[in-house]
Amino acid sequence: MTIVKAGRGGFTHFAPMKRPAMFRVERCWPALALALVLLLGCVLPEVSAAQVPADFAEELRAMLPGLQRVGASDGDPPAAILYGTNDIVGYALLTSDIAPIPAYSGKPIDALVGFDTAGKVRGVRIVAHEEPILVVGISEDDLVEYVGQYVGLRVADEVRIGGQPAPGRQVIDGISGATITAMVLNRSISESLRKVALARGLLVDDGESRRFDPPNRYGSCCGPSGSGRSLPWALACCPCC
Repeated sequence: MTIVKAGRGGFTHFAPMKRPAMFRVERCWPALALALVLLLGCVLPEVSAAQVPADFAEELRAMLPGLQRVGASDGDPPAAILYGTNDIVGYALLTSDIAPIPAYSGKPIDALVGFDTAGKVRGVRIVAHEEPILVVGISEDDLVEYVGQYVGLRVADEVRIGGQPAPGRQVIDGISGATITAMVLNRSISESLRKVALARGLLVDDGESRRFDPPNRYGSCCGPSGSGRSLPWALACCPCC
């Protein structure tokens, strides 16, 4: 806008006024939205999750067909031991208990994750989320297809969205139109698996590489002597002891 002022000598023209910066905010709203999501990740309290995974026994049985009993969710970070007839067949966790990272909606996505004693992910089920899926143009089936890519991946490996696989690194596809949702889910699942495995002595990380160290599936009180590492934290509820 140009300002014109009348004077004795006629009209004086002043330089056009610049549009105030406050009116140009709409140009950078995508960056502001991403910054808000990251900020919420620092200040939101952890959400309280359901009792893992007693409330999801059927889902876990679908992941691990040999499952007979779900142990209590305990430890730091919390996770549950999954038992077969006479042995440990895997572990289960809820991501909201361990890595409650806000997604596009500003709320964490809660996923149930199960992995076996060989260190492979056996299943991921989204149990709660508030993502505006209709707004961003994705469906529940898109989310199910996305988390289905984790089945068979190794707990010890890094998981990236896109790129090329490499030793110690697995690659999965993202969700078209829901980049933030996919990135947050991947980080939440990956961090939860890593923290649970490390805390229970199942993951060896020397700073250069990581490997899964399988547990003694029967505990130190069962099976032949020297058959593997014992799990003192699990012996109290070992079904064969």
